[in-house]
Amino acid sequence: MSKIIVGLTSIFLILFLLVPPGQAKGNLVCKVSQKMPEKCTPHLVLEYADMTISDTDQFMLQGRYGACYHSEDVTIKGRIKRFSYYDGVDLELLATEILSSSTNIQNFPRTIGTITLKKASMSGYFFDIWSSIRSRGIYQQDPFSSVIRCEITQ
Repeated sequence: MSKIIVGLTSIFLILFLLVPPGQAKGNLVCKVSQKMPEKCTPHLVLEYADMTISDTDQFMLQGRYGACYHSEDVTIKGRIKRFSYYDGVDLELLATEILSSSTNIQNFPRTIGTITLKKASMSGYFFDIWSSIRSRGIYQQDPFSSVIRCEITQ
């Protein structure tokens, strides 16, 4: 009897640890933070953002992009594509609506970034593709990556 209980407990533990974030009931709430360079940058960089990813694979990002002489608040909504692997998950963010203080773009799907999270710590990196796309005319760019930390909420 004890072998059966230990076996079932092990199965439930494995299933619990292998369920990718977002497939559990509840939202994934994330904070994106960027270590700002010491000197002024000519391209827009995501300074900070709060992101909510629903269990139906929809997301909303609210944050601020800044550069030397420009700053703008953004709200980006869209859907995600999930890629799960043994100890982590990658999320591709496909924006369907972008609202910013300088422009309003709607119904224009494009990948704005990817998130790589470790399942155990729910932390990882946000790779900002939209920043790179908007930095035309710059010949050398540092990777646009930020630290991201998430938690599941009900």
